[in-house]
Amino acid sequence: MAELTIRTRTAAAGLAWVRAGLRLFARRPLVIVVLVAFGPLLNWTLGLLPIVGTPFALILFPTISIGMLAVCRAVDEGAMPGLASYTAALRDPFARFQLLKIGVYYALVIGTLLTVWSLLPADPASATESPPPVATAPAIVPDGSAAPGALPAPAAPAAANEPPAPDLALTPARAVMLLTGLAILVPLQMTIWFAPALVAWHRMPASKALFFSFFACWRNRAPLLVFLLALFGLACIAVLAFAALIGLLNAKDGLAQYLLAPPPLLLLAITQTSTLAMYRDVVVDDSDLRGQEAGSQEPGATA
Repeated sequence: MAELTIRTRTAAAGLAWVRAGLRLFARRPLVIVVLVAFGPLLNWTLGLLPIVGTPFALILFPTISIGMLAVCRAVDEGAMPGLASYTAALRDPFARFQLLKIGVYYALVIGTLLTVWSLLPADPASATESPPPVATAPAIVPDGSAAPGALPAPAAPAAANEPPAPDLALTPARAVMLLTGLAILVPLQMTIWFAPALVAWHRMPASKALFFSFFACWRNRAPLLVFLLALFGLACIAVLAFAALIGLLNAKDGLAQYLLAPPPLLLLAITQTSTLAMYRDVVVDDSDLRGQEAGSQEPGATA
């Protein structure tokens, strides 16, 4: 395992990472979009499997994550990526086992949060409320009209087999759980952000990769925040642009759904290319630094 240096960047670096990601994306946009979209599509398909689908998809998340970055890395190195980029890291037994450990850790945390959320009670007030009064049938006078002051006829009852609407009310218990979940998910994403790349490209053990990933994100929290805000701005611009296109074309509902599909795919691809730029700027192999220093000290070398 090579020695690594985690560099701390200024907030302006967040915009630089996005610009570098856009330049990389512009080199092979269609290839990057198609191959990067394959990862989430595969994960979503696995999630459809009964019982084991969701845990399996969560466990494979780090492997798919490094696969998407490998696609961008191949384009950056001038190679033509393919679906083999998703299996490149799995050819190394060490990386395969460490990615599996990261996936199990990720699945356990996410699964625990989802389980606790599902067990939280709904609004207790709704369970104790008395049912609304049922209107009685109107009194009928001999001429066939309703008697004065009679209640209106009750509405037709709902079908007996109609499922009840899910209770999505944000109760106090769920509000506390939501805030707690966010407090857990943010550090979780920080530990996962660079961990697959550290395992696959630098042969770092899973526990150490999770620590270094969190450490790198924490030291660069200012540029990381700018990075995320810049991506959010790009997402808003893309959605507004495609919404304007739908308005100009007076697209119907079916066509509008197809026209709104590209923005998420474009944002996903640009996020991956920008993340690769961020990784290469923050995580530096010490051997590369020594090589640069040695080159700068050669006779006749110029700055």
